[in-house]
Amino acid sequence: MAGGFGRCGLHTAQTAAGGRLPAYEAGLVAAARLYRALQQCDFYTDGRLRLCCAGQRAGPVYTAGAERSQCGSCLPCTAAEGGVNVINTILFDMGGTLEDIWYNDQTIHSVTGELRTFLNEHDLGTGCNDITFWNKLNSGIRTYKQWSESNELEKKPEEIWPEYYMADFNLDRERLQEVAEQLAGMWEVTYYHRELRPKVKETLEELKKRGYHLGVISNTASLYSVFDVLEQYGIRDYFEDVTLSSVTGYRKPHPSIFQISLRQMQAKPEECAYVGDTISRDIIGAKRMHFGAAIQIQSFLSAQKDAGVDAAYQPDHIIRELPELVDYLEERNRAERLTMQ
Repeated sequence: MAGGFGRCGLHTAQTAAGGRLPAYEAGLVAAARLYRALQQCDFYTDGRLRLCCAGQRAGPVYTAGAERSQCGSCLPCTAAEGGVNVINTILFDMGGTLEDIWYNDQTIHSVTGELRTFLNEHDLGTGCNDITFWNKLNSGIRTYKQWSESNELEKKPEEIWPEYYMADFNLDRERLQEVAEQLAGMWEVTYYHRELRPKVKETLEELKKRGYHLGVISNTASLYSVFDVLEQYGIRDYFEDVTLSSVTGYRKPHPSIFQISLRQMQAKPEECAYVGDTISRDIIGAKRMHFGAAIQIQSFLSAQKDAGVDAAYQPDHIIRELPELVDYLEERNRAERLTMQ
């Protein structure tokens, strides 16, 4: 698979294969492991075409440490040439930010039933009722979350499901690994109710018109679900790169997942804004990396994810709806330019 792990790399692999093949998952996992080793190296290159703000071709191949090509005409490029640190790149969290996300007893009941049915259909029956199944599964999930969040790392689905989520069921490991990504994807869209926030598409369209570069950084235990959901929402093409914890091996707020995204976006931290719904993952991560702005939008998950968070980390700005982002960034950039006059 040529290039990185953003929109272009995945699209090329799927198109060339004429659909998702079993080898694709293995190839993505192998490439991800290689990428982890190479992403800190100066000689790593990405074969995708890169466009500057005005849509000019920046060249077919660039080095990961190189500067983004500038067109010299749009606002972010003109400001960058003048040495002003305006925001020209916006990176978004996924669940709770671009989309509303929540769960309740009904979604728990639904995911329990669907997982049990799927496992039975693949000769991985557990022989227990819904309550016992959920209690065992939930215990494994809590164990994994404790490890993952304390280390700020992410394992692959074929490791997570047999070693943690389904550890108490004594199922055939190899057979479980074969369907682990399908289980992970099912969990993401069934345990959580997801729907695109109001006016997201219009906001992304306006930001692109104004010359901003857009990307996504998301914590997820699935290799494909974020890409699939972005496609279903009809907003995947707005993003130049999508960086996932399941691919990089790092979870927000670990600095490395932000560093990888910055390399993919060819962006400087001080010229980036990050938009997320949690202080514990999004705001702390962006602040550690010295992003130009760390912006919070509240969600169903915000309070529970931020319980006990260090009060020293606070967002630079809070928005209630995503369209507010446009005016905030324009005003911030205007003020930044005035300070340099």
